[in-house]
Amino acid sequence: MGRSHSWLWIRCRVGADDVANGMRLRINGETRELDVHTVEALLVALALPVDRVAVEQNGAIVRRPERAHTPVNDDDVFEIVTLVGGG
Repeated sequence: MGRSHSWLWIRCRVGADDVANGMRLRINGETRELDVHTVEALLVALALPVDRVAVEQNGAIVRRPERAHTPVNDDDVFEIVTLVGGG
């Protein structure tokens, strides 16, 4: 029989290194204040693997090609998850 793979989406852990005087954001249930202006800059600021995460901003999926041009606004709500393989 072939090997089966199972996949699991998990929330990315975000650190506590906030930048003062930034925008107030809700990321994976935590309120953060960061000085970022695009979704891509947010991922970089959080030291997340830009090419291996899924991002939801205010309930809408932000596709990878759109991240560099998608603005981040004060009080935005993000869910950021990564895929973990197993099996």
